[in-house]
Amino acid sequence: YRKMTTDIISHIYRNAGDKLDIIGVGAVNSPESALEKIRAGAKALQLVTAIRGEGTAVAGKINRGIIEYMERNSISSLDELVGIDSP
Repeated sequence: YRKMTTDIISHIYRNAGDKLDIIGVGAVNSPESALEKIRAGAKALQLVTAIRGEGTAVAGKINRGIIEYMERNSISSLDELVGIDSP
């Protein structure tokens, strides 16, 4: 399911570019899965299932992981990541 939704995000991003703000959904429960959606083209994420399963602290865990990734890779803005895997 997660791969399918990521593929759909990528398809929409390739066809619409920055004309649409895409919300990434589908098994977003870790920094890695969040980055997967962002790199495919999502500008926002839905965390409903993750929050139901892990509680609201999961949002902080995901944010911290994304920030750590950005710091390790010298990325100054999340915008630099949006869609980079969807040429």
